[in-house]
Amino acid sequence: MLDSAAAPDSRPVFHLDGALLVPTGLATGPWYADSQHGSAMLGLLARAVEQFPAPGPVQVTRLTVDFMRAAPLIPVSTPVRLLRRGRTTEVLETEITANGEVYARATAMRFRVADLPVTDEAPRYGLGRPMHLPSADEIPSADGLDRSEEDAFHMALEMRPNVGPEGPAIWFRMRNSLVAGEALTPTVRAAIVADWTYAVPIVHQALLGNEAQEERSLSPISPINPDTSVNLHRPMEGEWVCLDAHVYYGDLGAGTAVAQLFDERGPIGHSSQSLLIREGERMPAAERERSRH
Repeated sequence: MLDSAAAPDSRPVFHLDGALLVPTGLATGPWYADSQHGSAMLGLLARAVEQFPAPGPVQVTRLTVDFMRAAPLIPVSTPVRLLRRGRTTEVLETEITANGEVYARATAMRFRVADLPVTDEAPRYGLGRPMHLPSADEIPSADGLDRSEEDAFHMALEMRPNVGPEGPAIWFRMRNSLVAGEALTPTVRAAIVADWTYAVPIVHQALLGNEAQEERSLSPISPINPDTSVNLHRPMEGEWVCLDAHVYYGDLGAGTAVAQLFDERGPIGHSSQSLLIREGERMPAAERERSRH
């Protein structure tokens, strides 16, 4: 089960070798053999944006990633260039590259930090429902998604689904560092979790072991997210980030997924994805999501 009290192994998802980022088995994704997970790629791109020098304190307010293809499990680099720097905002571009190939490209917006007299009350928007981080004791015993001992990115995550009558939402916490010797930053944590936006309803059912809902979720279609965007109005606090997600499928092969992001204090922003919908094998939700993540 993913939400485990056992201490995770201490491996990072990547090691540094000069300017290269060398993946460990924890970077492994589901789509193709020997390829990186979308969460790992999002984390690297967010890290690259944050580490680009700034003339003063800044915060990342938007990260938009287009996935060209899954990066292989080989050393990669994340070059960054400044597209524009104004008095209060700047736009950056970064890529994941290896052997002359570009596997993902991202643009990011950074704002200069300003100390403003805003209210201490957590801002509310959309549905605005409060999100409670459940304790491990509140979560019913479930089979979860970790049905394999093979290395994969989801093994670096702890997940806790909400257990109330509201729609599906999941709290996520990274159990391993992204890059060896580096602390996870709030932006990197949020970016890593955003990859799971469209998968929240599927994973929520699997984590709670709801067989009836799982049977209703059987579908001849298979979604994949070729992009992910994250907008943040403040840095997250603590280690836990929640996705309160809504997913919609159209009948012409496209879908959309959007989620409000929360930490334990309140909302921090939202994530969104375009979904490519194609025919796929019918399988239980837990198995389908394990093949994705």
